[in-house]
Amino acid sequence: METTQGFAIDPDDPPTFEKVWKMFRETREQIAATDRQMKETDRRVGELTNRFGDMVEHMVVPNLLEKFKTLGFVFEMASRDLKITDQKNNIFVEVDVFLQNGDKVMIVEIKATPSVKDITNHVKRMEKMRRYADLTGTPGNTWGLLPELS
Repeated sequence: METTQGFAIDPDDPPTFEKVWKMFRETREQIAATDRQMKETDRRVGELTNRFGDMVEHMVVPNLLEKFKTLGFVFEMASRDLKITDQKNNIFVEVDVFLQNGDKVMIVEIKATPSVKDITNHVKRMEKMRRYADLTGTPGNTWGLLPELS
């Protein structure tokens, strides 16, 4: 029995159209099954990445105010997971940590390994926050309505 590119060819049982077509169908089914497995793996890796991100946030946030204080930035209020949904002005923003001291605010995005894309997205996030504050006339000291970190 000779082989051609991994397929065994039996001279006593030559390939027929039906046999070749069956192999194509089986191959298509195997590819579909592999695709389903890859999607499930991607979903699980995504969940794991999100859990890792949550773990990093839980490690960083409790000491954030103190760390900034040692760097000369004093904030009286800190809020986690701030979400702004302004339908009227089409501004939608999510912030990991929002720090405030009077009319001064700092927006913190926590990443285990920040990429250039993460930094670009954060700059856009800050621009949206500035636009929201300007459009709504929200000075920094009125952000104090946010719940504090515990």
